[in-house]
Amino acid sequence: MSRYVYLLGSLPTSVIEKAHAQAFKDLPREKRRELFEELRPFLVEGEQAENDDNDLLARLVRRAEERRARRAVDTGGAAPSGGESAALDPRDGV
Repeated sequence: MSRYVYLLGSLPTSVIEKAHAQAFKDLPREKRRELFEELRPFLVEGEQAENDDNDLLARLVRRAEERRARRAVDTGGAAPSGGESAALDPRDGV
């Protein structure tokens, strides 16, 4: 996990997002929409709430992964998996 956190912190966000966008390119639209709905809590003000394009999905996945990695480090390696934590912050369940 520490290596993954290191990579998230050391690679430019553009590289991380480009890799994710490439992966999403081949997903059927229905799957992209499902993924977008799961990642909706990571939208920030000003982003289109109904857009499931590859670049936006890549940005949302990067944010979710960074958050998950930080939470894993903060909890000693055990990333939250829903439950009580998810009730406090819906992003923890993603």
